[in-house]
Amino acid sequence: MLKRIFGEILKSLWSEWELRLMVLVSLVLQFLLVYFGKKRKKYTGSWVPAITISAWLIYLSADWMATLVLSTLLRGSTELENGLILFWTPFLLWHLGSPYNITAFSLEDNELWLRHFLGMVFQIGEAIYIYVRFRSNTALNAMAIPLFIGGVIKYAERIWALRCASKKQLINYFYTRSTSKNPDESNAVDNMIRTGIFDLPEKRDFVGDPSIAQEVKFLREVHSSFDIFKPLFADLPFQISQDFHEKMVYLKSSSADEAFNFVSIELEFVYDLLYTKNPIQHRRHRLSLILQSICFLSLVSVLIAFSILLHKIEHYTVDTAVTYLLLSGAVYLEFCSFFMHFQSKWTILRYAIPGNKLQKLYHRHVDYKLRSIMSKKGIKKMPQHDLIDYFVKAKASRLTPVIKLIDTANLLQRFWNSSWKPVDTDLKEFIFRRLKEKRPEYKNEGFKLGYVDNKLLAEMIDKVIREKSGLNFEDEYWKMESTDFTRLIFVWHIATALV
Repeated sequence: MLKRIFGEILKSLWSEWELRLMVLVSLVLQFLLVYFGKKRKKYTGSWVPAITISAWLIYLSADWMATLVLSTLLRGSTELENGLILFWTPFLLWHLGSPYNITAFSLEDNELWLRHFLGMVFQIGEAIYIYVRFRSNTALNAMAIPLFIGGVIKYAERIWALRCASKKQLINYFYTRSTSKNPDESNAVDNMIRTGIFDLPEKRDFVGDPSIAQEVKFLREVHSSFDIFKPLFADLPFQISQDFHEKMVYLKSSSADEAFNFVSIELEFVYDLLYTKNPIQHRRHRLSLILQSICFLSLVSVLIAFSILLHKIEHYTVDTAVTYLLLSGAVYLEFCSFFMHFQSKWTILRYAIPGNKLQKLYHRHVDYKLRSIMSKKGIKKMPQHDLIDYFVKAKASRLTPVIKLIDTANLLQRFWNSSWKPVDTDLKEFIFRRLKEKRPEYKNEGFKLGYVDNKLLAEMIDKVIREKSGLNFEDEYWKMESTDFTRLIFVWHIATALV
């Protein structure tokens, strides 16, 4: 008897609090997405596996939870006659739009943009159906319309970001028609892969403008280099002049710390291109600002109107508190998006040269950030994978077959058998100096992949073995020059692990 009564009480409580709890969980997941999206991009260290797995679980859970709440609302109940609960529906579209700093977790998400688009169509239709079916004659109906508009904009922005980062769209974006009036120059450019820089005069001025500060020039050089190498992420070649290669790609006059910092910032641009809304918002900068303003103003206006309405009726409930949390949380998330947009290197790059008073004010604000960008020393840690432990421990563990069922790419085992090592200035100097020493040989051989892979790497191994072991290299058995690249990597890995 008591068991049945207790069950009925729990059932009643869950029926009453189900929607409220799920909506709040969906909001919390949005905050966690912002946090882990930032951590995933910046953090290097032993906690990378935990951060990566957490970001993956939260990314999937955020979409699933918002979709689940919409499905629960669609089932309908007498409680939905309460317009305040129905007022929560547009917020789910905002949540499905994802935060500014994470639209995709992996490259596969970008390739599945069409599936996400169809999901968006059905979920927007579902939200509109819920609104029409359960609407009531209250002021909340009119107040929900701006939220619906903002939610659709946010959701569509995410789908567009996924589409633009897909491989096919990247390839299309890398081709362009020349606007040059010189026929010879125009024909040459039409046949080239678009890199953002064709070494035309106006493009050279972007980097070589004498009026810009050294910090701005450095950031422009990084972005220009990023533009050059973007086609490589779509398996495409690229073409640049020898002069531009010497100045921009080779970094001959840079120190090791500057070179590593250069590449580190370049990789941040690549991350933004593939996993965030940054590139699309700066590709159509004015349109993006207009849409962001519409979203933010719709939230603020509804928050003010809702506060005035409640002040008049003076009726406060749990649903009122939940609604305030949803509105305040959405405003805070939009403010975070604006702040990240305001502080991003893309925005700094656009407004690095002060023009009007507003731009001068912005330039003063980010001046310290420009100096800090240039003064950084690049990567501080790097992962070191233990191949021997990876195979030996995996075979010895009884959990390996179970893990492989859910981890087909062996990511967990790779994480478990990797450790993070500091990258000091001496190591950077050694790597950078070695690259500069060997570059003339690469150049003489036309940068052929086989020469770089086998001969030069084998020579380096032979030199180390000769210095450390004193072996007689008259014996062809010890020479590595004829060894293929994959075997050379294994030899180096095993040798360093044993030493």
